[in-house]
Amino acid sequence: MIQTKKVFLGILAAQALLFSPSSVFAQEPAGQPGQEASAGAQVERGVRPILETGSGSAVDAAAAAAAAAAAAAAAAGDAPQNMVRSSSSEPPKFDHYYDELTLDKLSKVYWRLNILNINDDASVDNFLMINECDIYKEYRYNEFEWGGVRQRGRQYIQDNMKTFPDRFLFEQPLFLGEYDINRQVFKVQEAYQVKGTQKFEVAANDYKSYCGSDPGTGIPGYPTNLLIEMNQPVNLVEIPVEKQIAKIYIEDVTSQIHKLPEKDRIPAYTDVFRTAYIVYKIRLFSFKGLVYLSAGISTTSAHIYAILEGYEIYADKEHEKLLYFQNFLREQKDEDVDSRLKNQFEELKKKRAQ
Repeated sequence: MIQTKKVFLGILAAQALLFSPSSVFAQEPAGQPGQEASAGAQVERGVRPILETGSGSAVDAAAAAAAAAAAAAAAAGDAPQNMVRSSSSEPPKFDHYYDELTLDKLSKVYWRLNILNINDDASVDNFLMINECDIYKEYRYNEFEWGGVRQRGRQYIQDNMKTFPDRFLFEQPLFLGEYDINRQVFKVQEAYQVKGTQKFEVAANDYKSYCGSDPGTGIPGYPTNLLIEMNQPVNLVEIPVEKQIAKIYIEDVTSQIHKLPEKDRIPAYTDVFRTAYIVYKIRLFSFKGLVYLSAGISTTSAHIYAILEGYEIYADKEHEKLLYFQNFLREQKDEDVDSRLKNQFEELKKKRAQ
């Protein structure tokens, strides 16, 4: 959220608001091709595959067990991290910018996907609450000035909604099993395998009270949870990794395990060191509706269709040690992306109608 101080001049707020270039009312900056949000800004996200057979409780239980093991092994230092498909040490090349899933970015997605009504004052007011908290707090309760602020915000949304971000990344932790030297693959530990899953429950990674709002109920019209339904299923049972890369990863894990007391060098404690991170890169393109899930940070999620454009798997949380990546856009570069998006959306609608 932008914290830059804004200066108001003149009598009428609608005519006298002067916003700094960093303001939400300034032109939306375009990301640079191949650029990615700072790895240092990554935080733990509430990401859960939505299993066809249940709520994902096995994953939750495994996460709790891993947390307990991590606590027992805390004295050993930080463990390496990681994730999956074309094994390579070269950096992945994506032609688009992928934003972090933060509430201020999601607030713009909801307008880009035409979920909200531009004539609804409450929707505009809440957008300003999320993106311009300082202005909101200072002028929201002054009827003589807020009307001008609201109109300026409404105009900003209308002028920029087509360029609001729709490409995002989100991260999911993995735990790896043994490495098959002959086949050059890591097996994903059973509780963390993803088998033909298309739906993922994802929470905004900066979930908190925005501008004094109640974190328990959120801001009306702007869910902090998404139920993302991808255009293709995700299968993560094994991860191809070249031998030289796997050797470095295993040696790093081994060095961490050797820091444990000998009595603790058992699978219950050592498996937690075989961590990895998968970073999904997606393009959101259509809103299906609101859903109410039994688990998650809030009770309401926005069900949104997305194109899976690729993913990367890293051995570390800083995303510096690449294990594997897949770029679906480059595989299909001969076909226009928007045409593909439209065709896949039609297929999703047909499937839902069956």
